Amino acid sequence: MTNRITYLIFLLIFSLNLKAYEFSYKKNDISIDLSFKEKQIDEIKFNFNLNKSKNFGVIKYKKNEIIIHLTTDQITYDEFKKLFPKPQNNNSLNKKIIFKWDISKMKISDEYFLYSPTLDYVYDQGFESLTFYDSNKEFEFSILPKVNSNKQIYLYSKNAGEFFKAQKITKNMIGGALFGK
Repeated sequence: MTNRITYLIFLLIFSLNLKAYEFSYKKNDISIDLSFKEKQIDEIKFNFNLNKSKNFGVIKYKKNEIIIHLTTDQITYDEFKKLFPKPQNNNSLNKKIIFKWDISKMKISDEYFLYSPTLDYVYDQGFESLTFYDSNKEFEFSILPKVNSNKQIYLYSKNAGEFFKAQKITKNMIGGALFGK
């Protein structure tokens, strides 16, 4: 393993005339595969277990964009919120990010789950668009591209009580639908 890492560092530091190279690392429940093309990272594939949940993904580097696709077995809403992207402007980012995260099951509370939720977003010096929804249409949140220089934001929850509880707004609401624009 140490020899492989040393060789990878050597390749990154010293410019060799390589057209393609691949590097793999596997240990316990973690694996990472790197593919290089034209002396740059072309693709990263990874697989790991965290809190008894399987996670895997692919990060693909293109000329003007980075495409990220993650898949997770199950996650709690609190864990998801920690990983959820925060809106920000980043002038040093010179590539568009296209991101998709598929989750099999998300635990909102002991009694409430979202099944097959998906997070999609496009980021190019700020969010161009973002959607989060589940297969049973229990919840949807969307930030859509600007119309007349205003972003369009939509929110729907079939169970507003669980939404407010998950957001730590109140525990006293039970049920009810929530619509927002």
